Amino acid sequence: MLVIVAASVGYYFIKENERKTPQTIDYKTVETKRTDLSVYVSAEGHIVKKVNEWPDYEDFAVKIMVDELEINQIKEKQTADVYVQAVNNKVYKGKVVDINEKGIINGSVTSYAVTIDLEDETKVKENMSVSADVLVALEKKILTIPIEAVNTDKADKHYVYTVDANKQKKKIWIEVGKHNTKSIQVVKGLTEKQLVIIP
Repeated sequence: MLVIVAASVGYYFIKENERKTPQTIDYKTVETKRTDLSVYVSAEGHIVKKVNEWPDYEDFAVKIMVDELEINQIKEKQTADVYVQAVNNKVYKGKVVDINEKGIINGSVTSYAVTIDLEDETKVKENMSVSADVLVALEKKILTIPIEAVNTDKADKHYVYTVDANKQKKKIWIEVGKHNTKSIQVVKGLTEKQLVIIP
């Protein structure tokens, strides 16, 4: 499973005074491959007591704040991994049980409260800080490459480099899809087993 949080791509360049010939450039090449890709929305929050459950102090839930740009991906019954730093960053399994329709405005950003029910509440206490990854999509057997192999031009178009039969660097334009900090989906432009260059 691959966790998608956020990703960035950059420009590949060689400084003029360090420019190398194709024969002297050291490349790391990797193959495109088909893998399952899990898409997560990540947010931070706190442990809270469940509403209307007083005085059972050991019945807790997690409340996280999700950005307005991502809230529409969140649905009830979606599963989540909850990380509690105070408990050695233990991962707790949970499920979304409520999405507040009223947003909270902070500056220019609006966030929405999402409540996650925990399967196991061992060692958690009220108001402990947490971070959570909510599973919002699962892509089966899609074509992926390491995200650092992808470059972006000024028009926000994506491309990668391959090595041709003459060991020359070749630029190929691609269309990309879902991604995380490690891998990115290639929708168009590459085929399985094709080699790409990581600069």
